[in-house]
Amino acid sequence: MKTDAEIKDNVLNELTWKPNIDETKIEVNVENGIVTLNGIVDSYTKKIEVEKAIKSVKGVKVVTMNIKVIHGLDCKKTDEEITRAVVKNIKTKQDIEPAQVKKRITKAFVHSANIKAKNIIILVDGHTVTLKGTVHSIAEKEDAQKATYQTPGVYDVRNELKVQYYPEYA
Repeated sequence: MKTDAEIKDNVLNELTWKPNIDETKIEVNVENGIVTLNGIVDSYTKKIEVEKAIKSVKGVKVVTMNIKVIHGLDCKKTDEEITRAVVKNIKTKQDIEPAQVKKRITKAFVHSANIKAKNIIILVDGHTVTLKGTVHSIAEKEDAQKATYQTPGVYDVRNELKVQYYPEYA
């Protein structure tokens, strides 16, 4: 059983992995596996995406959404917020070692219900990642590439995965 602190870390990590969600606008509290989210997003679609992402975290029993959708000028970022986000992104992209990149990609594959990571070999060369091995569908191949591209520190992905369909369906 996961502790509340572990669940909170996993929730924050999950929000960080969502490229179109500004996790700095969302406060996370966890008590006895009950996750309460407070904050704002700029579209209803993003609110639903946040809720769906949190529900996928192991150990979460219930999600209480106190997320407001604010459109237009009320949700615009200040120059300072934009600068901080850019600096954070540049630091994140540059400071990650190849071993960390591989670990994060593997973790992303494990998070995805659509990717069977056991047959995928991840090779990291600087900021370029090569995916080799076999998957069971074109969708799984595309999901693996997308998850890899979303990993901090990755600038280029060479997707050399082969699709090996299940023999009973071929």
